[in-house]
Amino acid sequence: MTPSEIDDKARIEYERINAFFKQSRIGYAGMLTSIIFSGFLIRPYTDSSVVIYWMLAIVLTYIPRLAVSVAYTKKKRKGAITPENIESWEKRVQLHSVLPFLAYSSIALLPYNDYVFTGVMIAAFSLISMLTGGILLYRSSLKIIRLYFYVSFACLIGRCLYEGSYQYYLLLVPLLIMLVLIHQLLKTQFSDYVENIARRIQYERASQADPLTGLANRRYMDAFMEKLLPISKRSNQEFQVSMIDIDHFKKYNDTHGHIKGDELLINLSHLIKRRIRSGDLFVRYGGEEFTLILAGCDQDSAKELFEEIMVDIKEELGVSISVGLSSSHRSNDFYQLLELADDALYSSKQNGRDCITFA
Repeated sequence: MTPSEIDDKARIEYERINAFFKQSRIGYAGMLTSIIFSGFLIRPYTDSSVVIYWMLAIVLTYIPRLAVSVAYTKKKRKGAITPENIESWEKRVQLHSVLPFLAYSSIALLPYNDYVFTGVMIAAFSLISMLTGGILLYRSSLKIIRLYFYVSFACLIGRCLYEGSYQYYLLLVPLLIMLVLIHQLLKTQFSDYVENIARRIQYERASQADPLTGLANRRYMDAFMEKLLPISKRSNQEFQVSMIDIDHFKKYNDTHGHIKGDELLINLSHLIKRRIRSGDLFVRYGGEEFTLILAGCDQDSAKELFEEIMVDIKEELGVSISVGLSSSHRSNDFYQLLELADDALYSSKQNGRDCITFA
């Protein structure tokens, strides 16, 4: 699997949602601070028991969401969070955010005795302040911030309509204007955030891919092996490291020209990529040399694969290749395996080319 084959959308979603969970740690502290501060503000205008029950309801309804965040962190440390399953974690948080958002937004619905308008104004200040902080902190998850946005404004607008006097209708005007402006701001912030992730991924990909063939380069290969080696060791699965060289490539270049030589490199890259699995890694090592790492593969399977590839290359491209193979059973050091494969490749050339040699 090369950098150019990685699903951009899945990668962006992974980066975005993972960032959301990292930011959630700060978010919980911010929410606790806001609860205490808002409780202090509304205390003079309602009963103490109301404030206590309101705060307690928020804390209790936040426990399931906090449990999801803790479970995510544990799974992430174990490497169990992948682009394939990470969206389900965002959905869990969204589901467990409904009740705490309702509990917090109910500050607009509390009984404020003879100070209803003052209480509603304080509630509006508290909810909009929290929303502003949420936009800055949780811009990586439009679903979560929109949920809070709709719940909080629904409670505020609902209370104003329920009270029904002119001063509440006047308060509705700025609230509705803010509703429109913040809704647009949410989309802009989220769009900019996703674009920044996509741009970073493109820069990263450009630094890890060969510009001619689109294959992974040696920098990407190093990162790939850092992951493969411990996995292979834990699972006791064999993998193969191979060095591949196009036979008489210099003569081909001299005969057909460098443009045709580049086309041969590209076509050979595409041909071999079609024959390998998504978990394998095909690398342009340099010039006309390539490295193919076959994960979870024994030498017999590797030999069979290369024999088929060599036939295809001869039939479709009219050239031959030489191959050197080394097995992970030979060493736990990747660079030693690479050196062994290179020595085996040299032996293939010494033995007349167009053959496979095992280290």
